[in-house]
Amino acid sequence: MEFDDIATENSQAVIDAALPFNYDVERFLRTEEEFYMPVHAAFHPDPTSLHLSWDIDGVILEVTTFAALKAPMPYIYLPTSHHSFPAKAQWPFLKKHLPLREMSAEVMKEWRRVYGVNLGTAEGGWVMILSLVPADKVIPSNILISEAAAKNLTEDVAADVARAVVSQLINLGPMEMTRLSIQKNNIFELAKFRLFRDDQSMFLALIDTAIDSLELPNGVAVLRTVGQLGGQESKPIMLLDILSSMDHIRSCTVHAACSIRHVDPDVDLMWSRWGINKLAGSRGNVFSNLSIHEAANYQSNLDGRPMDVNQKLWSLFKVGNVSPTLNFLQLYCDCPHRPQFPFYKHPISGVIACCGLLHKNSTKAMDKRAREYLQHFRDLSVKGIFHLPARVEGVLLFTQDIPHTLSSFTLMEEKALLDLLSQEAMLLPFKSVEGDGIRNLHFAVVDHIVDRMVEMVKEKGRDVISCLVAGLTAAQLKFFPHVHYRTYKGTKRVNWKNDAYALLRPEGEPETAETRAIKLNELVAQELLERALTEDGHLERYREWGMPWLPMVLSRIPPEVKKEDRKMDLVVYLSCLAIIMNGGFVHFAKLKDLHKSLPVSQKRLLDIRLRSVFSLKTICRDTVLYRLADDIPTTLPATRNPYRGRKGREEEAQEEEPADPGLDESTSQLLVEEDSRQARSISMARPAGKRTKWSPQELAL
Repeated sequence: MEFDDIATENSQAVIDAALPFNYDVERFLRTEEEFYMPVHAAFHPDPTSLHLSWDIDGVILEVTTFAALKAPMPYIYLPTSHHSFPAKAQWPFLKKHLPLREMSAEVMKEWRRVYGVNLGTAEGGWVMILSLVPADKVIPSNILISEAAAKNLTEDVAADVARAVVSQLINLGPMEMTRLSIQKNNIFELAKFRLFRDDQSMFLALIDTAIDSLELPNGVAVLRTVGQLGGQESKPIMLLDILSSMDHIRSCTVHAACSIRHVDPDVDLMWSRWGINKLAGSRGNVFSNLSIHEAANYQSNLDGRPMDVNQKLWSLFKVGNVSPTLNFLQLYCDCPHRPQFPFYKHPISGVIACCGLLHKNSTKAMDKRAREYLQHFRDLSVKGIFHLPARVEGVLLFTQDIPHTLSSFTLMEEKALLDLLSQEAMLLPFKSVEGDGIRNLHFAVVDHIVDRMVEMVKEKGRDVISCLVAGLTAAQLKFFPHVHYRTYKGTKRVNWKNDAYALLRPEGEPETAETRAIKLNELVAQELLERALTEDGHLERYREWGMPWLPMVLSRIPPEVKKEDRKMDLVVYLSCLAIIMNGGFVHFAKLKDLHKSLPVSQKRLLDIRLRSVFSLKTICRDTVLYRLADDIPTTLPATRNPYRGRKGREEEAQEEEPADPGLDESTSQLLVEEDSRQARSISMARPAGKRTKWSPQELAL
């Protein structure tokens, strides 16, 4: 089969699997047919049909002194405050650049907790970082025992360096004080110190002196690094343009990479999972690419064990017995990618699941994150108009004989790469079909989610909420978690009890007293607040557990009360009585006015069994308030069972032990009564400032 036929067939298989209904998105979303996984064919390309481009995707230099940095650095960041240093984890940046095979497992765990601070960024994106690391490769420090401990210690060390630099600046001589960097800045605050080019080496030397004077705990050391990542520099990098001398470099790691494109501009190239599995062992990681199972990316292992890859992959790089060594290898498709910070897991699903039930500010924050998340993917889709190349990248570690010029073309073997591609089926080609390529299918899926579904519903003249209710009803989903708010130390927090649910009542279903009570619970609470009858804190438990009197009160409202506002007056009034019965706070002056304006008389309330004949003991003058009828529930259910430990259970078991069989029933009852008399005690507190005499009973004791 010819190459064009293979590439076209691969693309057509993906399109047929995803859009089998003539690109009708509505039919695609409604289909109940099973989907299938298409099979794609790899190929052995003709070397003349490939275009190779070489680049350096990153360099990290471990240096002995920062003063050797030649690249201009406009600002230095050295806050003297401990909390002002944004220390960041360094393992994601250093893990590919360390000799992990020489480290013990305990030391590698400590390296995962290493933190560092960014002291400045030089021209060209070269970042100067100070990190606190284990001093030995085998023996752990026992200092970096946790991420929090490592972060705090690193920030303390950085703050000590800043204070030491300030001390040196204060003691400079008269001639040094004339430097422009000192005249234009506050030497007591180095949080953002403007550094002029002529003063750079002097100021960096002060930082080195401050670092060398540190008294560090045993087992840890300072790591100075200057690095640049993600640049994909096609031109060679001259290290002597970055540093003043090669003698100041302890080690150098280089990301040497090559992008592989087809000469046909309509072809996308990806790595074949089958080819990767043939040449790479089980220690690395294989990931699906663009949701296509047979298109995969590969990363070698970073666990300290040697890489288990075929010699054909090793031969792609010019490695030696001592230096350089291949630390890391990856094969991937160069798709548009940009990490999103801060990263929140599934913000869109969070918006859908919470359904606006969270606190107002939490809902706004989550909605903002969801929109940023969607915008992130739209940004990637817009930038994905180019055809995708396959890339091979290796990280080479130099500890000696470091080259002055870094070039990917000189660090990789072009002939070995072409031989690999021509001998092994490593590449999957995809070619545009009728103007639709692999990118159009995957990057346009964002428009086929919520916005498109809402648009489809509205085009049919339907209401979105009604459709959702109908769907939930058809799926027999009736009860949903009912979320409440609880004030904790002045802040409202979301709370949900396992037995608190909201009931879905579809349109047309007759409304019962229970469903009306559920719906009116929040409305009654809001009315109580708006009328200043009580305070928000006294209503939290009723918002959480409901008002148990509402169903029966609603069922007994007399028919002569027809207006809704008058019904609400009566319900609010009776709710105030229930709150008083539960020991809650009610504003009696406001309640007195409501008592006088009721739509029915107190006698009528007694006749329809809404109130009792017993009055409430209140301080409401000139107004008699009555309790609710005895059959109307007012108390809330117990929210928590008392905790009983092992001792409590043993005591309970002893209480339930049967009486002595040698005693008759009357004797046992007498002993129980005697025990109850002995256990009963009455204590009284004497009012402050009152003098009394001992009573005869007290004197007898």
